[in-house]
Amino acid sequence: MKSIKIARKTSRNLKQAGRNFVQSADLAASAGRVIAARTRAAAVGDHRELSRMVPEKAAAFGAGGFALALDFARTAAQFQRSITADCIALGLHASAIARARSPFQATLVQSRGLVAWWTRMAEQSATLSAQMMRLQHDMTAPIARTARANASRLSR
Repeated sequence: MKSIKIARKTSRNLKQAGRNFVQSADLAASAGRVIAARTRAAAVGDHRELSRMVPEKAAAFGAGGFALALDFARTAAQFQRSITADCIALGLHASAIARARSPFQATLVQSRGLVAWWTRMAEQSATLSAQMMRLQHDMTAPIARTARANASRLSR
């Protein structure tokens, strides 16, 4: 049943949103520890530690940007598939209305088409939401890993 499929997808989206929240909170906490440690390093003139900042950030944000580009391409392809499917469904729906033998049958076909359209829209919305959740996670993951690794290294 389509409604069960949509509900499951929505449930997975909510779980991913929770994982994204935890990842973002971890990133914020790790970044705070790194900033504090690097501020101390700057105060004592540790140029070795300070020279690591730009290359590490460039690598982390570069990896995040690459993940964003890949996920964006996947999302665009999914959006294109959805639009194509909608155009086909609309054409089939219009021809079914045209073939109706009575006003009652045309109304029945039209109402079934409307229910099918709303179902597709709900499913597409859940799919797009899942892709946006994945995009946020994939884009932030390399930055969070770098911040976590730096926080761990600097706390020793």
